[in-house]
Amino acid sequence: MNYNYYNENNDDNEEYDDNDKYNNNENYNEYDNNEEYKNDYYNNDNNYGYYYYNYPNYYYNNYYNQYNNYENYYNDYYNYSNPYEDMYNYYKMFSKETKDKEEQIEPDIEKPSNDFHSLLQYKYILDENPENISKYAKGFKSLSKPAGSLLDFSDSIDGSSDSYVIQISSSQNFDSSDTKIIKDLTEKKHILQNLKLGQTLYYRGATEENKLSSSKIYKFTVNNLPPRNLDIPGVDNARDLGGYKTILVENGILNQGLCYRTAKIDHIKKEGKKILLEDFGIKIEIDLREAKWNTGTPFLGEIEYYAIPIPTGTKAIRFDEFDEIYKKVYNFISEADKKPILLHCTAGADRTGLMSFSLLALLGCEYNDIAKDYLFTNFGHQGKRELDTEFKMWWRKLQNFEGKTTAEKCKNWLMKKGIEESTIERIRAIFIDGYKENLSLDNKKE
Repeated sequence: MNYNYYNENNDDNEEYDDNDKYNNNENYNEYDNNEEYKNDYYNNDNNYGYYYYNYPNYYYNNYYNQYNNYENYYNDYYNYSNPYEDMYNYYKMFSKETKDKEEQIEPDIEKPSNDFHSLLQYKYILDENPENISKYAKGFKSLSKPAGSLLDFSDSIDGSSDSYVIQISSSQNFDSSDTKIIKDLTEKKHILQNLKLGQTLYYRGATEENKLSSSKIYKFTVNNLPPRNLDIPGVDNARDLGGYKTILVENGILNQGLCYRTAKIDHIKKEGKKILLEDFGIKIEIDLREAKWNTGTPFLGEIEYYAIPIPTGTKAIRFDEFDEIYKKVYNFISEADKKPILLHCTAGADRTGLMSFSLLALLGCEYNDIAKDYLFTNFGHQGKRELDTEFKMWWRKLQNFEGKTTAEKCKNWLMKKGIEESTIERIRAIFIDGYKENLSLDNKKE
């Protein structure tokens, strides 16, 4: 049995080497069938291809990492040929209490009403130690989506109605181009997804559209607490790389809406495509998966698609090599103010994680913020990630470069890879309001 074959066919699941002592072990556990339970579980996604291709990563990372039982994993997986049966056998091994644990958390703190994260996510973000991620999520199931922003207008309407409408705008006069009306609400409130951190909007509700003009106006400002994780139907592990603090300017915050990171988007839903195209304005998709998985994009003819593959089995050298890959990616990022970018691999964790790490370090973000952005992948169902696996190695290597700050060390690292200083300075300028591009660039032109 060649385990490396399975690694190569499941892009981001590269954390373990082949171990010959398990190859000839024929002992494995058998499980009773429960067709009703099995069907309920698999019909929840109703997408055979999704489970087939994600199964080894989902199963191996979580079962081995969290429950420390490699032998059972190896035998259970390789002695079953049906991916539905494999997934079912894995899932049924744990009690309902264990499986539900990641969705339950004691409400021992009060989350601000204007914060869109789930309580689980919010508690992790407040945790001073990024490595405490396992207290909140383990990559076992998809918990990466935000709870959303609740717009409540119940105190402005007496009595009840069969339906309600809400008007939302960035203008208090409701005369801006983004003003919209949402109809047929069944409650006197509405949840909005994917607002920007710190964004302010106005809203008002009524029982009928013609009554909106006389309704009470509410002001809502989103909590300015990153990450800006996103709800994109059909896509896991999605977030904006903006919103974090930067040391490069006083009280600096990275601009949002320029570069997004996700897991693969092969199974994106129709409404998810609309969000990426219309709400986020994505113009470029960068696919970092290995060449054989660069099968194109669901946005054929709608955005520019670039396959920039990083091969499997190369995680030990990705920091030091692949200069041409870095240059291509960073050239695109330098134009993100004109063409917003969607960056992904398979899990949106390792290859995407390295590119995100390098960008946030270059932009002057703090260690804890970069680490939390990396570990937030554990809220998805992409398998468990830890800082010791790759992240700390990247950080240690970065400190070997010249510079008083990590941001300058990162700049020198990327310039050594052949990325032009002008490209780096433009990236900083578009992500950081008030950032003054390096004066030495002007001197070179004279």
